[in-house]
Amino acid sequence: ANSSSTDTTSSPNTSSTTGPTQNYTVTNTSSLNDTATTTTNELVTTTTTTEPLRITLATTVEPNATSTTTSGLVPFDLAKFQPAMNTSRLQYPESSPAAVNAGQFAGYSSNGFQLVDDQYIQFQISSSEGARSELRHDPQFASSNAVERSIQARMKIPQPDDGLVSQFTFLQVHSKEFLGNPSGPLLRVVWIDSRNDKTDWLWANIRKSLHPKLNEYVPLQARPNDFFDIEVRVVNSTLSILMDGRYPNPVYNAYNLSHWDPIQTNYFKAGVYLNYNSTGPVVTIFDELTFTV
Repeated sequence: ANSSSTDTTSSPNTSSTTGPTQNYTVTNTSSLNDTATTTTNELVTTTTTTEPLRITLATTVEPNATSTTTSGLVPFDLAKFQPAMNTSRLQYPESSPAAVNAGQFAGYSSNGFQLVDDQYIQFQISSSEGARSELRHDPQFASSNAVERSIQARMKIPQPDDGLVSQFTFLQVHSKEFLGNPSGPLLRVVWIDSRNDKTDWLWANIRKSLHPKLNEYVPLQARPNDFFDIEVRVVNSTLSILMDGRYPNPVYNAYNLSHWDPIQTNYFKAGVYLNYNSTGPVVTIFDELTFTV
């Protein structure tokens, strides 16, 4: 279960119409310098913070099935989702131009980004629409910083249609072009149909060197049928992945990121992104999403 391989490619049933009262906190808000709608070939301005921006979205309702919204609400109508949308852009169906920019989500809903059961955000994409539906968090950070950065999610991945999806990404640590280094993912947390005798599993794809560009797949666990918790932490040139409060693979207990120290333009993404000629449709459902940057 802890084996790894090297790859040179980069590549509910509730009927309430309102969600529970949610609390969130935002502290030490830093200015956002990344206002362009593309993720490549941009001028880069970075900021250094000593305390992180904390955005917490949570609900304690446990769904047992998936259905669509019946009240006409859109994601921004629920206060628990507003902080994330105020600091993220929606990349759908492609990365550029953004479908919605940070702070402009009021009234927005689409097939790719909608409310289900009036309390969960659902991302959906198929190749007939495009490649992705992702919230791209705007604040940036350096992986070498001593202040921990993290993304935490409580989410569900319905099983994709057999034969239509080989791989898709649902969480990322990504970077912008910086000092001549092209933009790209440092980490993709992915679902893979079948790899190394593991079927319907979650994997981590990590960029293990800056030059040359080499990626490594490490298995995490079989896809849970219900909601699960996942957290990615980046601090002091290390990366850790926890699922349901444990390390699913010891490789990702403080994975060494020193090779990524030159890159100071990292950011988080959450949603769904099709990989390797997958057609979809693919759906991910988020009950909780927390950025600490």
